[in-house]
Amino acid sequence: HVPSIDTGDSASVELRHAMEALRVSEDRYRRLFESIDQGFCLIEVMFEDARAVDYRFLEVNPAFERYTGLTPAVGKRMRELAPTHEEHWFGFYGDVVRTGQPADTILPARALDDRWYQVHAFPFGARGSNRVAVLFEDISSRRRAELALRESEELFRRIANVAPSMLWTATANGETTWLSERWSDYTGQPEHISREQRNRAIHPDDREPTAEAWRRAMKGEEFEVELRLRRHDGAYRWFLVRANPA
Repeated sequence: HVPSIDTGDSASVELRHAMEALRVSEDRYRRLFESIDQGFCLIEVMFEDARAVDYRFLEVNPAFERYTGLTPAVGKRMRELAPTHEEHWFGFYGDVVRTGQPADTILPARALDDRWYQVHAFPFGARGSNRVAVLFEDISSRRRAELALRESEELFRRIANVAPSMLWTATANGETTWLSERWSDYTGQPEHISREQRNRAIHPDDREPTAEAWRRAMKGEEFEVELRLRRHDGAYRWFLVRANPA
């Protein structure tokens, strides 16, 4: 008598083990998917005549709804949820599908409460599925702060450029970060110059005393020095220069 092997039972056990391993893997994926603070969505990009015109949400995590305000989104198209959504979003995701390469960008979404997003997108699934996985962050507050700072700096420069005095800003080591138009008018030098180029406008006999005054200022003393600056025609005139830390 030759003992038989019940291959059916063995296959059944292996199948149950495989299904259990898959379930555990899916549970771990789901916990990770739901716990990450970044927004995530899986989308299917829709094309017309090779142009990306819309996309459908296949999956989203809880942070997605918090960062976009779109709910429920799964199964719906972006143009259905936000009809005025900008074309640059469709073009960006369309390029990811066409190239098969991941991409990063920062884009505004006026239809989503005028928000800004930092986005990382990458192809997902088999080629031809038109699927793109997207990780994103709402950077609206940071972007608005940056824009407000830029506007403030531009306002300062406009005011400074109409002042009769020459105004400037520099780093602690003396590298120029900005010079008013009055500097260029007087010296003939461009606005964007190095420390060495700027110092060439100082009379040679005044350069070391000026440098010493700057070094003392970096230790907490007031920076105030009288020096001669060369005009664009080569003539020198005396100036009183003051600086304050910012």
